[in-house]
Amino acid sequence: MWLSYYAALPAMSFALAAACYYTAPAWMALLGRVLLGMTIGGRGWTAVALSLAGVLLAVSPSADTFTPMLLLPLAAAAFYALAGLITWSQCRAESPGAIALTLNLCLVCVAAAALLPLSLFRPGGTESFVLAFWPRLTLADWSLAFVLGCLLAVIATAVATAYRVAPTPVVGVFDTAYLGFAAVWGVILFGDIPTAREALGIALIACSAILMSGRRQERKDHDC
Repeated sequence: MWLSYYAALPAMSFALAAACYYTAPAWMALLGRVLLGMTIGGRGWTAVALSLAGVLLAVSPSADTFTPMLLLPLAAAAFYALAGLITWSQCRAESPGAIALTLNLCLVCVAAAALLPLSLFRPGGTESFVLAFWPRLTLADWSLAFVLGCLLAVIATAVATAYRVAPTPVVGVFDTAYLGFAAVWGVILFGDIPTAREALGIALIACSAILMSGRRQERKDHDC
């Protein structure tokens, strides 16, 4: 997922990459239906459609920017959805801390395995984003990496908990709230006020989350 997403960023705007990546709820619903036989229902599909429409409005991707590189963030969304489905269907009895630790250990091992041949053969020289070897890091770089690593550990634990206790499409729709939080922090920290189009997109995403939440509550009441 991360490799596909990061590899796409140099080739397109962040907004367009994010729009493709946040098709993850649709992938979750589709893969959940095909692989696990999950029933989404009309209300759930409406919530997914609202979420996707909100993402498209918020990031305003251009119709004439479609290139084969767009397959990379779309693949990242599909891999993310698949990871969520595996977690929800197979790991609900596992500790969130154990899941998060295993995930990060796997990331470290895979990254180390990839960095070894890059350090020996340097196929991308110094210009390639994906194939270039790491530059020399300063103390400030290592400090920033440590802080980001701690934040990622918290995020991974929280996400693992969510996918253990809730159906994957539900978590996927709520996950798109990232765009809303990004807008809020943008206003608070950088004075970047969303346009009317962006605000409408964020509102649609919020509506989809509320709709999906209501659907989940109705299911709980029915089970009781």
